Amino acid sequence: MAAISAALTQRLLEQFHLELSSLIFDCTNFDTFIDTENPSQLPQRGHAKSKRSDLRIIGLALLVSVDFHVPLLWKVYPGNQHDSVTFVQVLQELTQRYQALARDCQSITLVFDKGNNSARNQELLDGSGFHFVGSLVPTHFADLLTLPLGKYKPLEDPRLKPTLALRLTREVWGQERTLVLTFSPELQRKQIRGIQQHLGKKRRALEELQAKLRRSQ
Repeated sequence: MAAISAALTQRLLEQFHLELSSLIFDCTNFDTFIDTENPSQLPQRGHAKSKRSDLRIIGLALLVSVDFHVPLLWKVYPGNQHDSVTFVQVLQELTQRYQALARDCQSITLVFDKGNNSARNQELLDGSGFHFVGSLVPTHFADLLTLPLGKYKPLEDPRLKPTLALRLTREVWGQERTLVLTFSPELQRKQIRGIQQHLGKKRRALEELQAKLRRSQ
């Protein structure tokens, strides 16, 4: 299967001349209706994207091109396996293929989310030859959250307006790295609206409970 996958990827690169300067990695999972007593190791109980806890799930990791989102590397894994563990496995295979990919593009940047973060993964990334763009858990850098918005600058790309950004450096995972903090007024508005809706539901639930208590007295 590995040989078939590698040959298929190479054929896609040759046939469609895919842009490899940026590659996107992400993990997802799918519900199954496989019986609990089935001995298969792939379907397991885990954090289902569907929020269903009654079904066993199977994980799928994908590395895709930015243009047309063509799958270049894929891996099926047990539904209870953490994304960061899967990322190690995929990165090791991807590093082995680096020389083949580098023939088509001298500078490759991997893009992934914070679910793949770990000290081990970062060590592998630093030695892989790839550039990378990831995300961090904001609460792990509480001091950065206190920086005033006056330090942020508008992004030049009109598609990203009115998002603001601040570029700085900070030691992360044992090395000095570039961080880009962003602030989106639109996202803030939606988040505040969501919080207000949740508070409203809880207040109504408390009012209903208070009414029941009064009636029981």
